[in-house]
Amino acid sequence: MTTHLKFIAVGLLFFLANNLAANSPMDGNVGFFSLSDTSAINQLNRTAATLADRQQFDSAHRLIQQAIVLSQDANYALGRTQAESNLARIYYMKGDYVRSLKFGLSSLHLAEQLNDKAEIAHCKNLVGLVHLVRGAQQLALQEFLYAAELNKTVGNDRRLAANYFNAGLAYSELGQTERAKEEFVKSKDFCEARGILHIAAMSTNRLAEVYFKQEQLDSALFFYRSVLENRRYQSDWENSFAHTGIAACLYGKGQYGESLQHAEKGLELAEKLHTKWDARQALTIGYRSSEALGDYKRAFSYLLRQKAYSDSLLNEDKNLALDSLHLAYERTVNESLKKENEIALQELKISKLLAGIAGLFLLFFVSVSILIYRNARRTKTLNTELAVQSASLAHQKQQLKEQNQVIMEQNQRLNELNETKDYLLSIISHDVRAPFASIIGILDILSNLELPVSEIRRLQEELYGQSFTALAMVNNLLYWAQSQQKGFSTDLVEINLSQKVEEILGVLGRLAEDKQIAILHASRKNAFILADGDQVNIILQNILGNAIKFTRPGGTIRIGYQTDEQSVSIRIMDDGIGMSEETVQQLLSDEESQVSTAGTANESGVGLGMMLVKRFIDKNGATLHIESGKEQGSTFTVTFKRASNTYF
Repeated sequence: MTTHLKFIAVGLLFFLANNLAANSPMDGNVGFFSLSDTSAINQLNRTAATLADRQQFDSAHRLIQQAIVLSQDANYALGRTQAESNLARIYYMKGDYVRSLKFGLSSLHLAEQLNDKAEIAHCKNLVGLVHLVRGAQQLALQEFLYAAELNKTVGNDRRLAANYFNAGLAYSELGQTERAKEEFVKSKDFCEARGILHIAAMSTNRLAEVYFKQEQLDSALFFYRSVLENRRYQSDWENSFAHTGIAACLYGKGQYGESLQHAEKGLELAEKLHTKWDARQALTIGYRSSEALGDYKRAFSYLLRQKAYSDSLLNEDKNLALDSLHLAYERTVNESLKKENEIALQELKISKLLAGIAGLFLLFFVSVSILIYRNARRTKTLNTELAVQSASLAHQKQQLKEQNQVIMEQNQRLNELNETKDYLLSIISHDVRAPFASIIGILDILSNLELPVSEIRRLQEELYGQSFTALAMVNNLLYWAQSQQKGFSTDLVEINLSQKVEEILGVLGRLAEDKQIAILHASRKNAFILADGDQVNIILQNILGNAIKFTRPGGTIRIGYQTDEQSVSIRIMDDGIGMSEETVQQLLSDEESQVSTAGTANESGVGLGMMLVKRFIDKNGATLHIESGKEQGSTFTVTFKRASNTYF
């Protein structure tokens, strides 16, 4: 649901951007600079907003930077406020919510200093959208309601309509359906009265969705159909949402044939617009309706496509969860810095007080200097004792510092262990579960349906592929988890590399046959290396598995060897889709980064394979060389230490 909110909110931002320049005040904060300066800055900001709407982000970013520099030179605070607000919009549309929130809060701070209510309302709405996407609905609701009150004051109807709609989304996400209904009705009536047709259609769709959640299907159908029948405004996006909603209602009423027709219309529009959430919803209703009608072949087709969209949305939700953690962390850091500033101010006050006391003490010291002179010896003794105490305190301070360092290192290690645990649980609950879900689905079809032999064989082959994928994922996870705990050792023994490749091809060959990929192995009898057998298995299994994964059906994979006095190299070449130079550099970098891409047959992975390959290559004293290019295939060359009985 959060992903769908993101698409809704981005669309709303596109719509509101066209009204930014028209509603921004142009006559305040001019100061001592000329009107031509402000006009140039305002034009830069308007053009940047238009380019952002067209998703020309690089060009928009350059114009915004120019606007910021000119605003600083001209001391034009409003120009800088609007420029940073545009930056926040661009990062929001690109999915970088950390930076979006950073610049949104910065522009909000500038707007509050100017007491510009229109800009404050705009920034509040933007910050609320970031909170809404990352799941902080209560914070988002506060921002939307505050923005609505300001927009009432300044009379900005379009932004006020957006505030009502966004508040309805927040109430809906919080489960307060009656409040959500009130806001959507308010937004719908408000927009229809003022000709704001885009937001009116959105509000009508969301109002229908609330009635659907309350199982008031007739009311939901009325509002969904009113969107489709509205002659004043038509939008593929809103029509896709309405068709899918109607399909869900008709399915609930048992009208499966009509439900399937609307689901197919909703799917067609969603795929045209590339809206993954809407496409998945339409496929889900299509699958259920087809199953209810007894069309199991179509139902199975819908189920497979729905799974592909679900996997893609899962990856986006994981990235979004990571961004939310980052945002929460930065908010904690900001609160900590605020407390530190308060402490620093308090310490400054104390320092001033101490300085005054020191002045009085100095005056007193001059007055009683004669008495101090008479007690010189005693003072000297006291000073010596004070020096000893100071040295002792310094030593204690150093010990305390060292103890704090030890505690910090222990806390860091505990955090790393917790992150490792959470990462493993996340992968197991999402990525590893997907192949098993496919296996269960195939077994369910095999057990419940009477299928021709050819279809049974095809499903058996699919079952074998999914089972092997699950096994490979589990093996990679176990090895990666073991390496994270530093609980594995490398046992170097003599290995026949060519024979090891044959063993692995005995397992992977079935996957290559399924994709009609030819594997040409130039076996070499004298290819003996010195390495750890289990780790060599992981290295070869992942490289060969990736070669099959990223080679199109009908392609060819070639395996050859090269030996010299010191080493034995294995060269694995495919004519698949290849990789960009950036991806190659990322794979070869020292940083352990997770790289996961769907294969030519939509094969999935957890992104740990190449991390293990690099780690085990280093542990075995081997080297890795990659040659690749987009649509030019890939060549992986791994060079191992030669064993003593390899003759060349």
